[in-house]
Amino acid sequence: MLTLTYGRKKPEDNDVGSPVFDALENNITLDDAHTHNGTNSSKLTISSLTRTTQAIASGSWAAAADGTGRYKQTVTIAGGLEFDDIGFMFTNDADDSMLHLDITKASATQYVVYCNDNTLDVTALYL
Repeated sequence: MLTLTYGRKKPEDNDVGSPVFDALENNITLDDAHTHNGTNSSKLTISSLTRTTQAIASGSWAAAADGTGRYKQTVTIAGGLEFDDIGFMFTNDADDSMLHLDITKASATQYVVYCNDNTLDVTALYL
């Protein structure tokens, strides 16, 4: 029996019977519990992640009532994602520059985004 990088067992020629089935059971258990942490399985790269983008249109900005002169929008997160499970990035549609916008959680599936320019069309990127 050959032991692979993350502990899985690979039967070799002449491995038969109970040891093969024990290895299969062990492999299934390891696969069920792996976390892609680099110890029990390979780490995931950023290119392996699914990205979801969403338009935040300039026509939907409203004045924030907090006396800061900012504008805000309440956004319902696209793709069935939830606020606590994702990371947020924002880009300016005009030049693809990254924007550093404030956000607050409104619900499990909504957030309020704040900006100081109500003419911006923004793309939200969820990771």
